[in-house]
Amino acid sequence: MDLISHGVLGFVLAGLGVKEKLGAASVAGLVLASMAPDFDGVVMLKGARAFYKYHREITHSLVGATAIGLVLAAGLSFLFPLTFFQGLGVSALGMALHLLMDSLTPWGVPLFYPFSSKKYSFNLVWFFDPVVIGSLLGALMVGYEVPHLKFSLQLSALGVIGFYLLLRVHQKRRSRLLAARELPAYYRRGKMWVLPSAVSPFQWDVIACRSSRYYYMKVDSLRERVVIRREYASASYHRCVACSQESELVEIFLKRARFPIYNVLKEENAYIIEWLDVHLLQIGGLHGVRVAVDNTTGAILEEKLQVKKPPLRIGSRVILRRESA
Repeated sequence: MDLISHGVLGFVLAGLGVKEKLGAASVAGLVLASMAPDFDGVVMLKGARAFYKYHREITHSLVGATAIGLVLAAGLSFLFPLTFFQGLGVSALGMALHLLMDSLTPWGVPLFYPFSSKKYSFNLVWFFDPVVIGSLLGALMVGYEVPHLKFSLQLSALGVIGFYLLLRVHQKRRSRLLAARELPAYYRRGKMWVLPSAVSPFQWDVIACRSSRYYYMKVDSLRERVVIRREYASASYHRCVACSQESELVEIFLKRARFPIYNVLKEENAYIIEWLDVHLLQIGGLHGVRVAVDNTTGAILEEKLQVKKPPLRIGSRVILRRESA
């Protein structure tokens, strides 16, 4: 989830009894704890590469959350009239909320990092969801104007979000059933994921995989139809692909990417290897890594993150087929 949603959720929960029991200091503590894991974003000051490498790693794990919680508890008990254990309770609640909200997104959270890099996700909402943030902000703004209804409004906002998430579960199930019927026979023996779309709360990205080939469908759960179909596979293997994996950026990409493919392009004196993620290709932004490899020595000449959505290349084997339903 985005940083604003985390902070506002902490503020709303603080108004549901925490403030009355522990005082105003607990509000600041709960808001801070709800946002704290995303403070790893400070590495963005060192550039997009550092952010790509470190964001949602140790601070979003049980080990990191525990360490941050202990530090916050000590700080709260030192700065405010709270005991260490009261501060620890507030910190634990905020950190748990943050990890829970982030686990709703496709990126998930590496709960057992650094022992395991596996990320856990419910794949229910995009990282910024207008219903979630709108419900929370709406309750706060109306509650500010009508103070005697503040508690009821904030509780209602949480109820709306809970109902919305249940609706998302239902939509996801319907989209999975529809996609399973439309899936080509080849992919029916593979794995299938249903992911939230960044375009619309009523659309879902369905990705099926078998033998390193991917079949992508955008499903409209409201109209119950598949609106886009695309098929992806990596280019033919070349020795330069192995050379590109010596790149630190590629190593990070392969650890983070859920649906990786690569493309190989020949340029003068070099091969260009593009590492891409099938899901991120649908939305653009930061979606892969581009590495230039010397065609004689195999040395890496250049490596960089791919931020803009690349044009579809006619004849490229990365995109085998593109069609609209």
